[in-house]
Amino acid sequence: MNQELLKLIDKMREIFNYNSAQDEINNERLKASKKNISFSPKKECRYCCSNHINKNGRAKNGIQRYICKDCKRTFSDVTGLPISYTKKPIDMWLKYMICIKSGATLREIAKILDINLSTSFQWRHKILSVIGTQIMKDKLAGDIEIGEIKLEESFKGSRGLIKSKRSKITILNCKDTSDKKYMKPITKESINKEILKKHIIPILSDEYNSLAPPRNFTYYFFFIENNLKISLAERNVDRFKNILKVNSVATNRLVNERGRAFKLFLKNFHNVASKYLSFYINWFVVFMIEDNLAFSLFKRFVLGEKQLRVEDFRGVKYTGNIHRDKRRDEEKVLRVVFG
Repeated sequence: MNQELLKLIDKMREIFNYNSAQDEINNERLKASKKNISFSPKKECRYCCSNHINKNGRAKNGIQRYICKDCKRTFSDVTGLPISYTKKPIDMWLKYMICIKSGATLREIAKILDINLSTSFQWRHKILSVIGTQIMKDKLAGDIEIGEIKLEESFKGSRGLIKSKRSKITILNCKDTSDKKYMKPITKESINKEILKKHIIPILSDEYNSLAPPRNFTYYFFFIENNLKISLAERNVDRFKNILKVNSVATNRLVNERGRAFKLFLKNFHNVASKYLSFYINWFVVFMIEDNLAFSLFKRFVLGEKQLRVEDFRGVKYTGNIHRDKRRDEEKVLRVVFG
């Protein structure tokens, strides 16, 4: 291990033990967030919603547990939240997010927080998967720029040699007048009108003014069929004015620049497996829109919805969807209910 890494580890340990990071952890906003997690005002069974519950001791991390008198199942205040499967204290997750903010690698974080490297890897992706449920929800309005980011499929971390030809993953990259963003991997195939209909129409608000597409004729034919208003670069207006509803003169220069920035962002991680691509898009978007990154990650994580369990990692898709083995989950429930 090089001396620079050792110095960073010692510095981060000192920070967590004594000064600024601990001050950030003790910040009033963070205290309020942690209190909301640990002391839910509405006490009811997480499974059958019964109010007939009793306290049932505390977990090792100090979180109160309960038992339902009706269904006899046990649960805690964090059951159903993204942190419900963790055995570590909540503060440990916040420290992890401060490490993310500092730009520490997975190995550095594992050393700083004294956790396993695989745990460090799983926590990063659990956090990023939950964040995806909290961002890019608003529809786009005004003048909308549409771009494409093309990335070669990556099988980093996969066991066994992949002999088939690698596909090109297309990421739809959009922004509107107020800089609301939409970035999502949409296909490994060539763009067609069905894909555009599935992904573009739902994100347009009634207040949209025009669309500035990339250099792909599929978009133009799609706009004609759906009677959508378009913005074109000035050099292309005369060429298309008789077949398209040209609403204004504009380009998609900004989203193209953002696409190049995203590729540079990915280079920091020395290649990313394609199945985790949507998670790193979430990170990139939050990085652009938030000033206090550590607090924002923590807040979005603890208030999120999606839960990525250890056994779910094998079922993650490049679009961000998680394919779960329903039969295995049903068998687990039956074992809990019937013993």
